[in-house]
Amino acid sequence: MNDLSKYLKHRPKMDTGDLLLFRGRGVVSWLIRRFTGGDVTHAAIVLRSREFLEERVIQIGAVGQGFIPTILSDYLAHYHGNAYWLPLKTEYHPLRREMGREALKKSGVKYDHRNLIRQALSRVSLDASQLFCSEAYQWIGYAAGLPKLPHYESIALYPSELEKLGWTGERHAVL
Repeated sequence: MNDLSKYLKHRPKMDTGDLLLFRGRGVVSWLIRRFTGGDVTHAAIVLRSREFLEERVIQIGAVGQGFIPTILSDYLAHYHGNAYWLPLKTEYHPLRREMGREALKKSGVKYDHRNLIRQALSRVSLDASQLFCSEAYQWIGYAAGLPKLPHYESIALYPSELEKLGWTGERHAVL
């Protein structure tokens, strides 16, 4: 089990709409870094519902089973790699609730295996019928009303490109 002290330090400040980026140590993660040229390999959105989840911090991310919620501390405890929290910028805080609604609406959507493979070879269009990780965060932000990145309005970004959207602040290591 991983040391969660960095996560526990930042956990009180994490809120719905924040971005999580991961850098895995496995072969698939190595391939993603190789094809994208980026330093991270996975992305997820934070969902925080103090009213219903007893102060739980949930991450919803596209994994092999689909776009599913998991308890963040459980995910981090067993993750093989590094993880980073990027808080949503203050000017976008009014959109947190809508980001949460959009994320929950997509919960259970199938994983987009086909376009993930195609994305490694050439860019694919944003398509919310099936999702891979960075596509999910980008789509949720657009659906919630966050500004679109010029020239990338309809193109799915790599996990390492999500910071270019300008929606989040600096990275904080949580694992």
